[in-house]
Amino acid sequence: SQSSSDDNITWDRDVMIITGRGRRSGERFRPVLRPEVQRMLTEEFYPPLGSSSMPGNMGAILVLGKDIEAWLQHQRQQKGECLLFVADVLRDISSGNRLEKALRSSGNRLEKALIMKFESERTTGAAEHDDKDQ
Repeated sequence: SQSSSDDNITWDRDVMIITGRGRRSGERFRPVLRPEVQRMLTEEFYPPLGSSSMPGNMGAILVLGKDIEAWLQHQRQQKGECLLFVADVLRDISSGNRLEKALRSSGNRLEKALIMKFESERTTGAAEHDDKDQ
């Protein structure tokens, strides 16, 4: 059964997905939906969710509870790693380290830009002054 407490979800039951037998598909009784759902479970989920046709029922797919539990564990791990990264960034920001580095970096660039502008204006002003004298 499924029990839940925030991120502590556990799954110990198999899941049956009803796809139908394909009675109304283009080629009668040639299922279209079942193989597509099985492809999706193996190619679009990580780790892949294995599935099998139900014995005696070609219109249903069985996904084992252990595969669902493995998928949930992986999702929890990925979420945890992402949250740890965000926590590191927030700690960096709140400690002022990142802000201080950014201000120093932008301050140096701003200072260099102002010096270049001042020297450029002084050079241009001197050139204009020389033109007036001639």
